[in-house]
Amino acid sequence: MSRSSWSAVAGAALLAATLLVSTAGARSKSFHFTEAVSGAQISATQAVFKVHDSRAGDGAGVQTVTLHGLSGTDTDTTYYLGASASSHGFFTIGSPDAHGIAKLTGHGRDTGGTGKLQGFVSTYRYTGTFNVKTLVFTVTISGVGSTA
Repeated sequence: MSRSSWSAVAGAALLAATLLVSTAGARSKSFHFTEAVSGAQISATQAVFKVHDSRAGDGAGVQTVTLHGLSGTDTDTTYYLGASASSHGFFTIGSPDAHGIAKLTGHGRDTGGTGKLQGFVSTYRYTGTFNVKTLVFTVTISGVGSTA
């Protein structure tokens, strides 16, 4: 598999950035959130994605990935109505099956936000798949966030 193919998988990691959005509108100190993310690789080191966050609603984002074999790191920015979120994470890509589908897993934390996401912090984990033939990924994120 090419380096650019693995970058797409990392795109799933950018989903983590969307987790930050999950705190949008939250008044409580601590809360659980989920996200559904799908995206695609657009270059050897970048991906774009759409996300639906259980608290913030729909959004979109950009992810920059650094690969180290079948694992790597990602830095993401996710945009929502009236807010943006930044995150950083780590991911691992499994070996693809005969159809080119590889398991994608990872974890990370939100590192900042603007608008209604200022003061938000979270940690999250995700699982999903990456298609090494089409460079499309889907991920489900689950995390815990809090407001400052």
